[in-house]
Amino acid sequence: MSTLECWLSPKLRHNPTFLLLDRIDVALAHTPAATLFQTILKLKDLCQCTFVFINGDSALTRDAALHELEYQHQSFLMLVAHASARLLSVRPLQTGLAKDVTGILRITYGGSTYGNHTDVGSLEVLYFADETLHILHRS
Repeated sequence: MSTLECWLSPKLRHNPTFLLLDRIDVALAHTPAATLFQTILKLKDLCQCTFVFINGDSALTRDAALHELEYQHQSFLMLVAHASARLLSVRPLQTGLAKDVTGILRITYGGSTYGNHTDVGSLEVLYFADETLHILHRS
């Protein structure tokens, strides 16, 4: 059991807890993708809900000859996507800038829900972010 698991385990078992893992790319630079993924799976079992924030930029997921770090990042991204119940992606507009739209928010099923789509379906909306977040439904 890792140091992180030992520290979190007693705190999480009896409390409904959301685990947010951000900047996971830093850990990927020092840990193989499969090892990091197995640690997250163990931590996920201790929590009510787990969110993993991963950069999915095309530069990191391209199909060209990959360096080791790019390969680890791509492997980790695929492992998490296939084990997730939901995938949320936020990306800028492909057509360029617009003064009333910041980008596209897309929520889809992850690989762990394959064949079990009993709740709401996928969603893709435009959003505008200033002091607050405005969701703009496409017509």
